[in-house]
Amino acid sequence: YIRHPPFRKDIPSRANERQLAMWSGKSDVQSYGPRLACQAIVNAHQERRLRWAVIPKGCILGNSVNHIEMNQPILNRLTEAKGDLQQALEWMCKQLNQRDLDDWAKAWSANNNVNNYELEMLPLQLGIETNVEEAVN
Repeated sequence: YIRHPPFRKDIPSRANERQLAMWSGKSDVQSYGPRLACQAIVNAHQERRLRWAVIPKGCILGNSVNHIEMNQPILNRLTEAKGDLQQALEWMCKQLNQRDLDDWAKAWSANNNVNNYELEMLPLQLGIETNVEEAVN
């Protein structure tokens, strides 16, 4: 639930609270499905660099969070392989949180940011056959 003034129906449109928020975007909330996300800024002294979690449907992600956006054919394939989308994402999260991937990410990190290119290069073997055309489209 978003408690930011522009999204609250109980605050009149001309109220100071709304005006001071200076919101210029839409005030209808988009509903995002469940997805995977990880911390984007990490202290070098933390035990883990990669911390993945399944984010429930409807949650909004703020700054300093990376998320994986998968196209529908990939989501369908994962769902077929694991039974339902929630189980598929939990399985994928478990794969992404493996210690060897975290060690790899630490070895190749240049700073405290978990960069998108770093995530794209993760040596992840999922063991689910994919059609290259499906992955590209």
